[in-house]
Amino acid sequence: MFSENLRGFFADFGVDAAFSGTGSVVRGIFDNGYVEVQGVATRGPLFRCVEAEVPDAVGKTLQIDGRTYTIRNAEPDGTGLALLQLEAP
Repeated sequence: MFSENLRGFFADFGVDAAFSGTGSVVRGIFDNGYVEVQGVATRGPLFRCVEAEVPDAVGKTLQIDGRTYTIRNAEPDGTGLALLQLEAP
């Protein structure tokens, strides 16, 4: 994993999300369109962020633009970032 501050990658295009696991605000890229996850095409909300900012994320929630999403899966990419698969209520 890289030792640099990865949060800066989300400065221009990221959005803030309240993470229930730590009670803090994390910044990441929110996408609610077509995606391919593990070879399966699907449509659903995703959030890419710094892995260390969302420890033990599965089952916790993110609040983005006033809407709350449950984190169903967290996929670390080996560089310090994670892709969170979200589910809307």
